Amino acid sequence: MELLTIIIPVFNEEKVLPKALELLSFLKSSEIIFVDSGSSDSSVSLIEDFIGEKSCGWRVVKESFDSPSIGKAVSKGVNLAETEYVLILPVDCFLSINAFKELGYYLKRGFSWGGFEKVYTSKTLLKGLYASLQNVIRTRLFRNLVWTNGFFGKRRLLETNLSTKGFLEDVELSDRLKKESLPIILAEKIEVSDRKYQGRVLKRIFLNLSILFLYRLKLKSVEELRELYQ
Repeated sequence: MELLTIIIPVFNEEKVLPKALELLSFLKSSEIIFVDSGSSDSSVSLIEDFIGEKSCGWRVVKESFDSPSIGKAVSKGVNLAETEYVLILPVDCFLSINAFKELGYYLKRGFSWGGFEKVYTSKTLLKGLYASLQNVIRTRLFRNLVWTNGFFGKRRLLETNLSTKGFLEDVELSDRLKKESLPIILAEKIEVSDRKYQGRVLKRIFLNLSILFLYRLKLKSVEELRELYQ
């Protein structure tokens, strides 16, 4: 996909990287930039070994940020990309071949930015309901996207609107981009790992909703919300 660079932020992801790399192997001729934010596990070696075995047109960039964040990693990847569009793909989120085909169709037609609706890997009733509510209300109705929606957009547009504050960077990016234009939401879905919800689904859902509520009403600072989330 010559129009697109895929940016994958990495930070101590050795448990999910094998699955991610294998599922991306059909894109070995595409430009994929892994930005590692100083992992202390085997993440970098896993990527490098895979690239060597598959002869991929991929690369891994090693950075050491004072305070690692997805926004900083994405910013580094966007600055290195040379294509018109970039896709920000979290390492524990997965897109099918059909999703990439649909994405290519819209990129060729010049759409500015957008994302996908979500489905969780583990298809329980509660997680399915939560994903549906997010898709209908936050994604479709309010056009608010987060990293796990699979942000894609024109490189220059993302470059000038990225936040690197360390928390809620995706929410701020979405708000800024909506001032430029509304996003397109594709029909294919992105599969999101539910590892953060293991054994504490209701608690995590409540925490996520509380943080967004407090953020929107400006009742707490980003720093206070980050402490609450952790």
